[in-house]
Amino acid sequence: MLGDVLSFLRTQYKPGPGQFLQIDPKIIVERMDLRQRAADRARAGQPAADSASLDEVEQEIESTIRSIAAEDQARTYDQVSTYEQRLRGADVAGSAVDMRVIARQAESDMESMLLAVKGDLRVARKEVLERERTLETFRRENRLQRPAHPPRGHFLFAAVIVLLFAAETLPNAIILGEGEELGIAGGYTVAILFSLINLSLGFAAGRWGWTQAIHRKLLRKLFGLALATACLGSVLLINLALAHYRAAVEGGMASGAAAAAVIPLMKADPLALGDIKSAIMVAMGVISALIVMLEGWFWDEPYPGYGEVSAHLRQAQARYHDLVEEKLDHLKSVQEEFVQKIQVERSRLRDRRLEIPYVMQERQRLVARFKDHLTHLQDVGRQALVVYRDTNRKARTLPAPKRFDEVWHLNGLAPIEVAELPPIPETEYAKANKALEDSINKLQTAYEEAIRWIRHLSDSDPDAPLLEGKAPHGAPPQV
Repeated sequence: MLGDVLSFLRTQYKPGPGQFLQIDPKIIVERMDLRQRAADRARAGQPAADSASLDEVEQEIESTIRSIAAEDQARTYDQVSTYEQRLRGADVAGSAVDMRVIARQAESDMESMLLAVKGDLRVARKEVLERERTLETFRRENRLQRPAHPPRGHFLFAAVIVLLFAAETLPNAIILGEGEELGIAGGYTVAILFSLINLSLGFAAGRWGWTQAIHRKLLRKLFGLALATACLGSVLLINLALAHYRAAVEGGMASGAAAAAVIPLMKADPLALGDIKSAIMVAMGVISALIVMLEGWFWDEPYPGYGEVSAHLRQAQARYHDLVEEKLDHLKSVQEEFVQKIQVERSRLRDRRLEIPYVMQERQRLVARFKDHLTHLQDVGRQALVVYRDTNRKARTLPAPKRFDEVWHLNGLAPIEVAELPPIPETEYAKANKALEDSINKLQTAYEEAIRWIRHLSDSDPDAPLLEGKAPHGAPPQV
């Protein structure tokens, strides 16, 4: 009977954590069939008038109530244990120590990162200074007062060369194709070869001839003059030779015979061009070569080696500037990451501090609810016993036991007592919160000092000797 009652109660009612089952005494009475059983026992003269202890039905009632109370007590102890675990986990003093350790670790990591960044930037800055000194030495040795010409785009130069090549090749190909055995294709082949040689000589005169001619060293100056003169002379000879070749082809000679006749004609009278058309073609070829010569001069910095040294400096400066931006972005991300981590820990510390009073209040409420629940169970048991005893008394022919008038008590289940925890260590909390706040300020200060250090590094020589005990004006403190 006891098992049936408890099974029914557990099935029909499922209290949540910290909640207790409110039992209707009618359920106990109905499920245990107390009225019928009381009447049956009364007709049998049970319990005896002189009985001093509970009979079997009363014992079932007491066992039912006691089983429910014991189960609820076990659940209450479990919940109290859970609250105590939460209180231990919300230990502000221990958490405060951990927070200070995290703050110091963040500062140490930021300092290590700054040291690594400074090392990389110092190396990059040294390279820039070395390139600057190299450029200055080059300018001093070559007596250059002007800066190097900046790099130029070659697209326009290349387009002009292509147009000159086409303008020179097309008419030559048409004229030369008349005497070629392969026709216009053969004419194009010869015209292309002549144009490539003509334009290449013009470009070489400007790019390597005249640029060497302005060099400070005499040998290189003489070499440049000789090269430029040779290239321009070759341009003139090639265009005159091409004019004699065109004249021979137009005179009806085959390509082979015309090619063989060029050298004798050049020796006999190099300026005998035949007609105005040949003179125009010679002038056009020479002008094309002169234009390409100017493009060779302006292709890059004309003074030999000046553009290369300047380019090395620009590359070093670009690498240094890119590295500065990269390192600053990295330091900013690291600083934000550390600050975010510290702010999360501050929130956790604040939540733990606020959780302790809440958990303690919930624990006290749980204990008070369990105490009230024991009173409720005792009342349910008393009402069930009253129903049983009154029904038994009415159905009896013999006097009822005097103990029926006694009030039943649910003994053996004392209220749960919990130990009071010490007050929240506000001093430790304040110290931890102050340490985290100071750490955030230190991280921000370290980032700002890094910016000042980089600005100072960009304006000074990292290898310059300092007076002992003194730092350059405006230099940030060393980290």
